[in-house]
Amino acid sequence: MATFDESVSYTEPKEISWRAAPFARFERTPVWYATLAAIALVLVGISIWQRNPFFALFIVFATILVAVLNRTRPSPLEFGVDADGVRVGPSRYAYTEFTQFAYRSRRDRLDEILLHRQSVVGSHLHLPVDAKLGANVRNFLAGRLPEAEYHESFIELFSDLLGF
Repeated sequence: MATFDESVSYTEPKEISWRAAPFARFERTPVWYATLAAIALVLVGISIWQRNPFFALFIVFATILVAVLNRTRPSPLEFGVDADGVRVGPSRYAYTEFTQFAYRSRRDRLDEILLHRQSVVGSHLHLPVDAKLGANVRNFLAGRLPEAEYHESFIELFSDLLGF
């Protein structure tokens, strides 16, 4: 029978690192592409009816861009947290750049750690992480930044509904 030795203390790791795709990719069916094209055609029709050719060109360009970008596979990045800050690929961020963090559990996807930046532009840094490792990263960050409760925005709910 194993016994617990109270003299042994838990030591926090110096660094936690992992690899993950920076965003989730979903397989698109022909129905998805047909729906995208139908919505684009309706918007182009409305823009022509309103005599706004620039908006029509924008819709065509945006539709092509969305269709092409949805076919690309994300390359995995190295993520990490250590005593100095957060690492995303080759970029490093000091903890002083962030005000707080939040943990987002998601079904059928990787969980996400959101780091709230002090700047208005690019105000969040998203770190995808699996649930088991996410608990370790969450505990590691809790000693360095305050944790906030996560509230999904309407745009996030809508984009999740559409599969983005």
